[in-house]
Amino acid sequence: MPADAIQRFIADPASGDFDELAARAAGASPVGPSPALARAAMSAVLASNGVAGAERRPVLALAADGESRFVDEVLATRGGDAGLRPIKPRGVDPVATRSWLAARQRDHRPALLVGPAAGFDGLLAPVERRRLKFRLPPGSAALVVWEPREAPGEDLRARLVESLGLTSERLWLGWEVEGTVTPFVAPWDGDNRFAVPHWVRVETDAEGRLLIVDLANHGTELRVMTEAQAILEEGTLSPLPRAGTT
Repeated sequence: MPADAIQRFIADPASGDFDELAARAAGASPVGPSPALARAAMSAVLASNGVAGAERRPVLALAADGESRFVDEVLATRGGDAGLRPIKPRGVDPVATRSWLAARQRDHRPALLVGPAAGFDGLLAPVERRRLKFRLPPGSAALVVWEPREAPGEDLRARLVESLGLTSERLWLGWEVEGTVTPFVAPWDGDNRFAVPHWVRVETDAEGRLLIVDLANHGTELRVMTEAQAILEEGTLSPLPRAGTT
């Protein structure tokens, strides 16, 4: 089955050939997206970029269930016990998040925080108002879901270091391009260069729009012409703001 071979290839590029797998998948009947491939892709992206290894850990998910596929997949692939999704109708629950952060300080277990910039702002604002300082255990990381219309500001990066004790080397950006299963991840170092995984091929048109061939899309359209724009250079993508944004 192409899906099984693709899943092996995502885990180990030596197990197959991209062009051969793409040809096999293109000839298969569409059956809908594969949850197994989506989770394999997210798991491999997190591991290969150094965000989180294969072990599960406490995850703080700063988006409501179903609001962000990126957040949902991180929770599914890396979430262990002591995870929390502190989202209420009015935003992030400050009491629950403070309790969770304090518990991570005490148990010394590396944690993973993931969500959009607005979710992180909702986490940090009440912490800052109370002038609290947390120190998450070494190995903890934050993964901010990046959106070209609303790229997180540099001040958010400084706030994560100041209020949560995260190191700048453990801050990441995640980019989910509409129509594709595989997300892209970049170190949040100011360059915003997102690595292209080995099971994905990317081309750009004259306007910088991305044509993506994603083997993890098996069961739907492998080749996706997107509205996302980026500079493709040496296997990395540097996203461009969408038209009408600054």
